[in-house]
Amino acid sequence: VPTLSLVLRVVGAVNVKQFGATGDGVTNDTSAIQAAEDYARPLKRKVYFPEPSVEYRTEAPLIGGTYTNWEGENANCFIVKYGNVTSGLPVRIAPERPTVNDTMDVDAVLVIDHADNAFAVHVTLKNLYFKNAVSNGTSVDYGVYNPRTFFYKTNRVTVDGCDNGFFHYVAFQTTFNEAYAVNCSTAGFKWSDDGSGGGTGTSVVLTRPYAQNCGRGYDISGLVYSHIDTPSCDRAGDIAYFFSTCKGLSVTALGMEAQTTGTYGILISGGKVTINGLDDRDTSPSITKLELNSSARVTINGGAFSDFTTPASAYNLAITGGSHLIANNTSFSTNANSFVSYGGGSSRVDTNDGVITLRNSTTSSAIGPAFIRQSLTTNITAFAGGGQSSAVELSTKVHEISTVASAGDSVKLPVPEAGKSRTIIVINRGANSLNVYPNLGAAILPTGTNLPVSIAAGANKRFTSWSAIRWAEI
Repeated sequence: VPTLSLVLRVVGAVNVKQFGATGDGVTNDTSAIQAAEDYARPLKRKVYFPEPSVEYRTEAPLIGGTYTNWEGENANCFIVKYGNVTSGLPVRIAPERPTVNDTMDVDAVLVIDHADNAFAVHVTLKNLYFKNAVSNGTSVDYGVYNPRTFFYKTNRVTVDGCDNGFFHYVAFQTTFNEAYAVNCSTAGFKWSDDGSGGGTGTSVVLTRPYAQNCGRGYDISGLVYSHIDTPSCDRAGDIAYFFSTCKGLSVTALGMEAQTTGTYGILISGGKVTINGLDDRDTSPSITKLELNSSARVTINGGAFSDFTTPASAYNLAITGGSHLIANNTSFSTNANSFVSYGGGSSRVDTNDGVITLRNSTTSSAIGPAFIRQSLTTNITAFAGGGQSSAVELSTKVHEISTVASAGDSVKLPVPEAGKSRTIIVINRGANSLNVYPNLGAAILPTGTNLPVSIAAGANKRFTSWSAIRWAEI
């Protein structure tokens, strides 16, 4: 007995079996499926795929376009392409880019065609499994070839065994929900630069995409103000994540696992990318876990990179070509033969446990929590009776001592850190002279160890440190 949800989905839809598709894995269902699509699309109706007994066998690319709307009964709706016959479609002029021509005569399981100077719009794919036949001598070039789309949606769609899984030149207002790319030798999810410099799309959202055993899990160029939520990539053959010239791209909860071959874990070339949450498990690419180049600007919040299983000569991290990384509460690999490579005016800023560290090719400078407090602290009362041990300890940069009840009442400087410059300003607004002591065991030059410097009422003094035991009055 069909469920109510199934009945509601099927009502008004065009069933591929009504047009002769068998799903028996032996009969060539290409013509039947294409006939159903050609009938349904002008009417803006859905094409429905009942679960096949084996698979829907195709021997040429299926062709859709504007208003293509396909839904399988469940995730076992296999559409499998045998052979490498191409679509036979003519070249199309790209919309908004009249000097760019799109090759449409491609070897793909499904081609989303577009008219000259127009996008394919309102395309929906749901509960479908596009696959290259195992018996093919060579793999199909594309699972789903979508060169130019607008308002494009996929939900629980898988591509298996093709060179490229989901391929785009430009996509606007696009959503992928639980899309899977498996065994795609070139790339699972690919946004390709068409050479025009116009970018590859905006407002694209991928939710829980998964790439497994792909050459590049995610090969994304030129995507702008878009978001990837909870992506995962297992066993990448070359690069798990490659982002090139993307601007305003945010990635949340990025995962990569079990990469034992290939060149990079994450490669970011140019653009501006933010990664919020990252977990790397058991990956050992041959060059770098994370590389930034070509003036990339990258922020990583809450990331954890595992150590290499086989570090060889790889870098844990490489930042080159004027690129800059800000890493907040992020841990990097530590066991590769070369720890960090910087080049071309690149830098890295780490914030961990309240300490900010700036690194480049020649220096590493850390700023602790107390060093970044620049506020004025007022209404401080000096310790009555004076002395070092119980003196009020100063903690910020500028201090206004408002009450000095008796001459010699005291405050003391904080503990300085070796190799880190720090400045403290003390303003005496009290009625009497104030004694300023160093921290215990230190000295304020030119006085001796544990001896104070006096500040007259109404006066102020500046102190600086550069070692753990020494301050100087300047």
